[in-house]
Amino acid sequence: MTEPQNEHPVNNVHADEADKKLQAIHIDDAMRILSMRQKDDANRRKDEGTSASCPCGLQKSGKLFDVTRLRGMGQVLSVVGGEESEAASVEETREEEERNRKKKEQLAKDRYEELSKMSTQDLISVVMKAQEERTRTYTQYNKDLDAILQTHNIGHYVTIVAQVTAVFSVQSDVINTAKRCIAEIHDKKDIEALISSLQSYEKEKLSLTAALHLERIREDENKGDQLLLQGISSLRNKIFNVIGNINECLEDLRYERIDLDA
Repeated sequence: MTEPQNEHPVNNVHADEADKKLQAIHIDDAMRILSMRQKDDANRRKDEGTSASCPCGLQKSGKLFDVTRLRGMGQVLSVVGGEESEAASVEETREEEERNRKKKEQLAKDRYEELSKMSTQDLISVVMKAQEERTRTYTQYNKDLDAILQTHNIGHYVTIVAQVTAVFSVQSDVINTAKRCIAEIHDKKDIEALISSLQSYEKEKLSLTAALHLERIREDENKGDQLLLQGISSLRNKIFNVIGNINECLEDLRYERIDLDA
């Protein structure tokens, strides 16, 4: 499945560190991207003699929405655990984290055992299927942001990020496990390299998407701000280019599967 080029036409134990980072929404990366844009905005506004909008948050109905509250969302959420009660003791929290860690490790072992029995062709199909699910997840992620901007319920975005982080985590774990089986069991280093490139591009896309969302939130509170609109356009174009690279990786994987079937 080829990924749609843009939302708007302008718009696992052995995974390496780069792949592990892909399992989360990288809010810190998004903040760095926006931080660089904010510096450019400030310089251009200074040259134009205009005042800068709030660089650190959003103002609505007298309440400041500080986007730095999203920084903690960059960690991978446990996909098997529930929410922790604020009243839970430190010991209870540690015990819950330990149970979740063991469950996740068991899930990883079960996944590897299942995928290790597959042929290289079937493992490539697993990767492609997970990639299709990623595309659907991105579509829903963007729709959720649209709904939030329409209702101005910005505080709900943190919940959306938490939910989508868990989904992306599972999808990435599946792809990493398939890649590991392709490399360790079938010794297909070229296909392993293709999947590694795919994961790297997905990490970049995720960071850019998070940055785009935060920029859209800023623009929603500063309607018509040309610098913010330019930033949104720039981010969409970057995502467009990354998606092109992702589609090239997927196409190469399709050809590899065809060659193996021949």
